[in-house]
Amino acid sequence: MKIFGYIKDITTGAPMPFVNLAREGSGIGTTTNMEGFFTLEGANLTGNWEFTITHIGYTPVKLKASEMQGGTIYLNPSSTAIGEVVINEPKYRPPTPTTRPTSWLDGLKAGLGLNTEQPNPNEVPIINPGAPTPQPTTPPYTTARYQEKTNPLVWVGLGVGVLAILVVVIVASKGRR
Repeated sequence: MKIFGYIKDITTGAPMPFVNLAREGSGIGTTTNMEGFFTLEGANLTGNWEFTITHIGYTPVKLKASEMQGGTIYLNPSSTAIGEVVINEPKYRPPTPTTRPTSWLDGLKAGLGLNTEQPNPNEVPIINPGAPTPQPTTPPYTTARYQEKTNPLVWVGLGVGVLAILVVVIVASKGRR
């Protein structure tokens, strides 16, 4: 047996593409094309098989294969009201760096790679050869230290400073002539 037909919107009469026709629990079904046309053929397809016709935003329809043969099926638009939507604070927050430049001089040092921070001796255990292995008091992972990325304002400040020095040198050299 072969079934075919069209599916259209009942309010506009427009053909409906991508409408799903499926026999529940069987994996048998099809989808309409851009013109709302569908076709389904099978050797064991009978007229009493029931298909569910669904599309987002429309009320589902259940029809027997014999009722769909060669005709036009109209779907009703539907709307579903949803309850209140609450957006909570995210559970994950990226860690904030613990050391940040606190002055323009610290920023300049960090920008030039002159970070004077000393490692914390409590973070990495010191192991003496021959001594018993100390039991870790912190999680069994190490904290890697990376050089901080330079704030772009540091480079702007450095550029303004260099430009100011050049202007002073040029003005002073013109004054000597």
